[in-house]
Amino acid sequence: MRRRLDASTVVVIVGASSGIGRAAALRFARRGSLLVLAARSRSSLADVAAECGGLGCEAGIVVADITRKGE
Repeated sequence: MRRRLDASTVVVIVGASSGIGRAAALRFARRGSLLVLAARSRSSLADVAAECGGLGCEAGIVVADITRKGE
């Protein structure tokens, strides 16, 4: 059974500021999912979040380096 993604679906993407993470964020944004975007660069995350917002999606950002314990 495949679950349909909609505005009630929350998707967390680590590494969302570039590459495949950015592409995934934009793809989920087009589907209307709520996004939590995480990466090390605040400015790059803000850019991706703005792009997702332009697609009608709500995206929060979390600045974090997941290789460091406690972040």
